[in-house]
Amino acid sequence: MKYWICFLIIVVIYSKTNAQEFSTEFTNNTTLHKNNYAVLSNTNKHWFILTEVDPSNNFRQTISALSIGNNGNIQFSNSYETSDNSISLNTQQALALPNGDVIVAGTYKPNTSPLSSPYFMSLDSSGNINWVKQMNISNASGIFFLKQLSDSSILVNARNNDGAIHQLLFKVDLLGNFSDFHEHNLSTANVKDVLVNTNSFDLLLFDGNLINIDNDLQTINWQRKYDHIIGITINKAANGDYLLATAQVAFPGHMTVTRLDALGAIIWTKYIETFEPIAGFEFDIVGFHFISENSNGDIIICADSEGGSNGSLFIKLDGNGNYISNHKSTSLSNKMTHPTNDRFSYGGFLNSGTFNTQNFVFNKLFLTSRLDCDVTYNHTIEDMIQSISTPDAFQLNPVTGISFSDVTVLKNALTFNQQNYCNNVLSNTINRVENPTISIFPNPVSTALTIESKSPIEKISVYDLRGKLLFEKYKTKQIDVSQLEVGVYFLIIHSSKGQILKKLVKN
Repeated sequence: MKYWICFLIIVVIYSKTNAQEFSTEFTNNTTLHKNNYAVLSNTNKHWFILTEVDPSNNFRQTISALSIGNNGNIQFSNSYETSDNSISLNTQQALALPNGDVIVAGTYKPNTSPLSSPYFMSLDSSGNINWVKQMNISNASGIFFLKQLSDSSILVNARNNDGAIHQLLFKVDLLGNFSDFHEHNLSTANVKDVLVNTNSFDLLLFDGNLINIDNDLQTINWQRKYDHIIGITINKAANGDYLLATAQVAFPGHMTVTRLDALGAIIWTKYIETFEPIAGFEFDIVGFHFISENSNGDIIICADSEGGSNGSLFIKLDGNGNYISNHKSTSLSNKMTHPTNDRFSYGGFLNSGTFNTQNFVFNKLFLTSRLDCDVTYNHTIEDMIQSISTPDAFQLNPVTGISFSDVTVLKNALTFNQQNYCNNVLSNTINRVENPTISIFPNPVSTALTIESKSPIEKISVYDLRGKLLFEKYKTKQIDVSQLEVGVYFLIIHSSKGQILKKLVKN
């Protein structure tokens, strides 16, 4: 792990508008799987769907679901398990619907067998079970994708491996009726994303193929392919342009951002490299969370690092590709929702092990937010060419003989404890831009730190990367930090003009 960036850091910022930002930590006495979970949001609540593991019963897996209100507080939490305790359910993917329902997809399998079948579960807005269906195929690989189309049906991608890989595309309605089963021929390419149009959808595969398909899965209208090595994501701007982010090189991977018109012609392309300001390490992209246009017409790209261990990098460009800003949140394998109405949610585990007993953190933020404990990277940006290839021949072939069985799943109340993740609670108005009236030096520092301020200093609070208060000093402009270990810390400096947060590097 790269030197000091080791923990998920989120400052809780309370908005003065009616929609709050928050960061909150949840714990209980169960064992949770770090990789098998989903984070999602709909109009008035947020969800995270977790996989609980029972090591004492052949690592049996069950589902935990938490509903979080817009204030960050738990509305309810439940566990879901089969009536037969020799059968496991896990969470691979989930989708929040506008009507408040949630669709959960994962695998259904005996605890002691590697063979698994896909299952799908519908929950209403109160966490009650609408229906649960098991898909009668074996050897499901546990790779799913869900997206609601413009006709209100839900597009499903499920991958099956019976000695050969099958990529299945089909649809399900809100009542649990499945239809329109097809298999596409690019079997090694999983679905990365789906863009919804009036009567069609754009299907982005991990190999860079982008295919426009009618909602009925009968007609392929056009296809393109965008080259990348280690990551790709796509979205649409309000005017219909496509916004594309790729990592065309690997190890380290860097960001190429392209704006294309509705016909796929390139308008501009930018190549961006970023570096830690102190150690000089390059941010190594291995994938993207999203690319999105905010209400101001700016473009925000969020890239992932080595499995999330080095955080998530946000780059902001204007609509013409001119650089505005960047920042990097420190995180651990976060999963993020696609932004809607300039907001997005994300969550992840604090512990790096596959099985975790506690410490899941969930956050809701505005796209315009720049958290005070995020890090600004050095960067270079230049014009670039987005490499485009001849598309691979894509076919959708109808599939017959797939059936479903009802599954009995029991719902039980579940208790999670909750607390604010970080002690630093700041107003939206604090330190949104650097305050030139307060500075600290030297930084990095070994022993004595001096605070220069035109206003009297009332208190200095020193926090570690977990948000734990270490010590405070009053009415002084110099503090001794020699007792601190080498690393990064944060100061909240209280003066007669208000308070400001500063990052401190101890060497």
